[in-house]
Amino acid sequence: MFHFAFLADDPSRLDEDQILPKMCELLKVGDIPIKVHKIGHWLVEGVLADKYREGRVFLVGDAAHRHPPTTGLGLNTGIHDVHNLAWKLAAVLNGQADHGLLDSYQSERQPIGLHNVEWAMCTMGNASSPTPAWESFRSPSPLSSNGSFFNSLWSPIPESARVHQRIAHAVRRANASCRRFAIDTDQAIVLG
Repeated sequence: MFHFAFLADDPSRLDEDQILPKMCELLKVGDIPIKVHKIGHWLVEGVLADKYREGRVFLVGDAAHRHPPTTGLGLNTGIHDVHNLAWKLAAVLNGQADHGLLDSYQSERQPIGLHNVEWAMCTMGNASSPTPAWESFRSPSPLSSNGSFFNSLWSPIPESARVHQRIAHAVRRANASCRRFAIDTDQAIVLG
């Protein structure tokens, strides 16, 4: 398997004649013959099923919810879906509960799927758009003058204050994502 990115609107992204030369260039393999078995693409998206149940069919895991990998790939949510459904199915099939118990699966699991999809999309935005703050560190001049550029960040001029505000905002966003990840994984973050 080989992975590289094309823009979603690039018409050559699914064109084998365009992809093979790009692969050879990136891999630096020269004229070694390469066979493409399949070309696929992945888009950043958050997907949540409208219904987790239709009659005797139940959706769990990726069939019910998918999201970008910034908060994991949803394996824990899928496992919890199955756990929630398995004991209910067992109780109904063993005559220990009425079929109505199965109706609670969607009302209990879909809100969690929605929360996780929304949170993943939010953190994807945080992960993919720190540019405004971190761009502040980019020197507009050659590498040789970076020292004076960084020194200017700490000077009392108004532009430095704006840069500090953008950096503080980026750090707060990153910290919120990290803290949320700790909550999602039942971990503790100790500062200080």
